[in-house]
Parts: sequence; structure tokens; C-alpha cells
Amino acid sequence: MKLILAVLLILPFAIQTILPQEKSYLNLSLNDCITLAMENSKQKQIASTKIEVSKSHLKQAESGRWPSLELSSKAFIQDEPQNFIFPSSTFSFPPLEINLPPQDIKLLDNKSIMTDLTLVYPVFTGGKISSIIDQVEHSILISQNNLALTENEITLNVKKAYYAVILTQQLLKIGSDAFERFEATYHLTESLYQTGSGTVSKLDYLKNKMSLESFRGIVSELGSKNSVANSALKYYLGLSLSSEISIKDSSLEIEYLTPKEQETLNELLSTNLYLKNLDIATNIYNAKIDEAESDYYPSLALFGNYHRLDNSYDYGFATDKNKNVFTLGLGLQLSLFNGFRTAGKVEENEAELKGLQFQKVFVEESLKMKLTQLLTELKKSDDKIVSSKEAMIAASENRDLNLRAYQNEIGEVADFIEAQIMESIMMAQYQLALYERTELKSQLESLLNKTN
Repeated sequence: MKLILAVLLILPFAIQTILPQEKSYLNLSLNDCITLAMENSKQKQIASTKIEVSKSHLKQAESGRWPSLELSSKAFIQDEPQNFIFPSSTFSFPPLEINLPPQDIKLLDNKSIMTDLTLVYPVFTGGKISSIIDQVEHSILISQNNLALTENEITLNVKKAYYAVILTQQLLKIGSDAFERFEATYHLTESLYQTGSGTVSKLDYLKNKMSLESFRGIVSELGSKNSVANSALKYYLGLSLSSEISIKDSSLEIEYLTPKEQETLNELLSTNLYLKNLDIATNIYNAKIDEAESDYYPSLALFGNYHRLDNSYDYGFATDKNKNVFTLGLGLQLSLFNGFRTAGKVEENEAELKGLQFQKVFVEESLKMKLTQLLTELKKSDDKIVSSKEAMIAASENRDLNLRAYQNEIGEVADFIEAQIMESIMMAQYQLALYERTELKSQLESLLNKTN
């Protein structure tokens, strides 16, 4: 019995130890969320591996500047030894004349091992090697830039999700507060109706009940939206959906001064990552043109070779001098005519370069239009925030006045219900205006490559 009791006491602790426990992420600031997303992002890990791939390509390209040393060896058996047939000949020694028949001369034994050690060092390639290295170096820059683009995208997604959580929390609070007020009003109306004071009719009672139940459904819907927003934030942070999470900020009232257009435009053209990628791609195609034009020039290389022959025969071709041979020389290769292939490669890369230049102009114009649109929307959101805040304050005052009038039995219940609904709507509109500005601000920061 004691053993069973001990097992029952220990079992819950053992289960907690064995089963994986979900971590809690509480009171997270926006910067905490961005840092967490960067650590867990699979997209960032993929982009980082692309940099490693590009660096390995650079090692391969730089190998062209170094001498290459290759060893090859083969052992073989032939069906018969190699030979050489010396033709018949006649020697005259007056008054004698000697006729020699064809001679079968053995050159090698049928079993051999041939080994070659070859060294090649490029002296001049017309700029081909350096242009290839230049292309790969710039491809590393593109990979690094793509990593920055990925981080930019992660930051923007986290900001949107973070602010969405705050928005849904605020809307849920507005809905819950309104529901509590409607519930209190409903009980007051119900009491007045049941006592038969004559100031509240059955129609007033039913209107209050209908409004109460409507807000009950609205609060439930807002709670669901808040859960969805929290799940989206967990997703962008790379957390399990069962993880416990809470955020530090609870207000969207962030101080923000809309920047001036010209200053922001200059910053945009100097920091935008898409424009940087186009600049890097332009350099790559310039290097591709150099690589293609290198075919117009000769290639020079120093080469050396050691040849060893292992064969049991010591005569014919298998003499000591032929068994160990050293060779040193200078090689030249020049394409005299290749059917205009080189000219075609140059023209192709020049056309690609021209296309990139047009593309850059198009992207710059698109970015300018996007910037103008964002700044215009930001200014409009500033005005919207001011007006919606004034409307919210007025709606709150109107609700207070109607509440006092209703409590003193000098106001209509319909007016009080309308006042409560309008207050909730105005408060929600104010929060939506604040959220709209935070989203526009996040988009502008993303456009300017600001990841914090």
C-alpha cells in the first residue's frame, strides 16, 4: 500500500519531467519579438546558406589563379607485347651485296604501368579568370543583400502581427466595456419595467435586451480575432501555437512625425535593397562582358610533365631514358574563328546590361510613387487620428449625458442605446486609425530598410 502511494505521489512529477514543456514568452516588446523571429526564422537560415554557397563558388573561381597539379596512373596488360617491324633492306659492300629480311623488334613487354604528373600554370587568359572571380564576388554581395531583404520581410511581418495583437486587444476591451455597460443598463431597464413605473415600456426593455445580446456576439467575435492575431504573431516568431505569449505594449498611441518627402526620397534611393541588387547585377554583367571578350585574346600557360614507364623489358622503347621523361614548355591557345560565337556572347551580355539599366529606372520610379503614396496616406492618417479622437471624446460625453438623463427618467432608452453604440464605434474608429498609421509607418521603414 505504501509503495502504491509513493508511486502516485511521484508520478505527476515524473510525467512533467518526461514530457516536453512549452516555453513561456511573456511581456515581449516589439524588439524582443523581432529578435526572436530572427533567431527562429527558417527563411533567414535558407538565405544564410546561400551566402555559404556563394563563398564556395568563390573558392572554385579563385582556383584558376593557382597552378594545377594532377597525377594519373594506369596499369594494363596487352594480349601481346608491342613490336615494331623493321622493313627488309639491302646493304652493298662491293663486291658483296647483303639482303636483310624484315625484322620483328619487340618494343615493350605486355605488362606496363604508366604514370604522369602534370603541372599547368596559367600566365595570361585575356582577363577571363579575373572576370569570373569578379562575378562570384558580386554574387556573394547579392546573397548578403538577399539575406537583408529576408530580415526586412521578417521585421515587417512581425510588426504587422504585433500591432494587430494590440489592436484586437483594444477592440476587445472596448467591446467588453460596452457589454458591461449594456448589461448594467439592461438590469436597470428590467427593474424599471418589472416594477411598472411607467417610464419604461416593454419595447424599451426588448430594445435593451436586443442590444445586449448583439454586443455579446460582437465581444465573442472580437475575442476570436484576438486569438487569431496571437496565433499569427506566434507563427512569425517561429513559436509553437501552444506556447504561452504576451506582449509588453498595450497602446497604439505612438509618437511619430511624418518625414519630409525630399529627405526621405534621398534616403530611399541610397538604402533600398532592390536598387542595391540591381547595382550589383550591373557589375556582374560588366564582368560577364569582360569574360566573353577574353576569347578575343590568346591564353598562355606554363606546363611541366613527368612521365614514368614501369615495364620489365629494358630494350626497344623501354629504355632507361624512355622510362623517365621530364617535359617543360609554354602553351598558347587562340581562337581564330568560332562562327561569331564570341561576338554573340558579348552582344547578349550587353543587351542584358541595357535591360538592367532600364529596369533600375523603372524600379526607381515605382519606389518614388510608392513613397509618395505612403507619405500621403500617413498625412491623411494623422488627420484621421485627430478627427476620430475628437469624435470619440464627443461620443463619450454624449453617452454620459444620456446616461444621466436616462437614470433621472428624463431621457429615452433608445437615445441612450444609440449613445452607447456610437461611443463604441467612435472608440473603435480611433483605434483603427492608430493601427492604420502604425502599418503605414512599418511599410515606410521596410521601404527604407530599417529593421528596428
